[in-house]
Amino acid sequence: DAEGFHDACRFAKTGGTTSLLMMGKGEPTLYPDDIDTYLDLAARWEFPSIELQTNALDIGWLANDGVARDQKAITVERLQRWRQKRLRTIAISVADVVHGPNQETFLHHRPKEQYPDLGTTVRFLHALGFLPGFQYRAYQTL
Repeated sequence: DAEGFHDACRFAKTGGTTSLLMMGKGEPTLYPDDIDTYLDLAARWEFPSIELQTNALDIGWLANDGVARDQKAITVERLQRWRQKRLRTIAISVADVVHGPNQETFLHHRPKEQYPDLGTTVRFLHALGFLPGFQYRAYQTL
């Protein structure tokens, strides 16, 4: 809720935090209206850096195929609005930098879908003014 969000931002700013990391219980880009709302709420707190952690599947499909598959509301225009609202970094959760492990990790339940090309996704985000990053998730023990 908005009050809880503002309480967290107030606590963060009091402690000298300079960045805001947005993530969800599941995949946040499945709820783009919520991201819009939280970016609007965050504007009051003027964090220099706002980051979104995502599997970036829909962003990748948009970059590679021209259309998001799961949440059609993820469009170039919406991503541009997020950038204007100070979203700076999109951290892509990956199992590896090669296709196979990402396919197995993120799309094992959808065998007919192909994991979008990561290089194309990163170039697409750069072109929109984002700083893409990776959040490596260790899914196997070493």
